[in-house]
Amino acid sequence: MSDYKDVGVNVFLAGCKAGVREMLEKSDFYKKNKKEMLFLSVHDAVLSALERDPDLRAQVSLNS
Repeated sequence: MSDYKDVGVNVFLAGCKAGVREMLEKSDFYKKNKKEMLFLSVHDAVLSALERDPDLRAQVSLNS
């Protein structure tokens, strides 16, 4: 995750099953990363990415 952050890439996790979320919790993943990167669906993750990044939103609306 830190490698992605270092190069300016945002990571969003979507549709993680309970076992994956439990593993993330047990491995202290959330101490270094925010729970706000977890989403129920890919659609929710995309909407969040568009909301967080105005430049990305502008690119998407230009391509529509």
